[in-house]
Amino acid sequence: MRVVIYPNDHRPAHVHVIGPGCEAVFDLHCPEGPPELRETTTSRERNWAGSPMRWPIPSGPCAHSGE
Repeated sequence: MRVVIYPNDHRPAHVHVIGPGCEAVFDLHCPEGPPELRETTTSRERNWAGSPMRWPIPSGPCAHSGE
């Protein structure tokens, strides 16, 4: 497994946890926390380009304005 933070990714602040054939995205809810699972995908749910399919998830900006 690996944890990936894409520096130019969209808000809210989140991390991608990538394993063999699957990926999970956790919203960090900074600075108060705790992290929360937002979505998961498997290799079967990936589109033809290899990118995970995304479903709209309601979210707001990170609570920490200096992010």
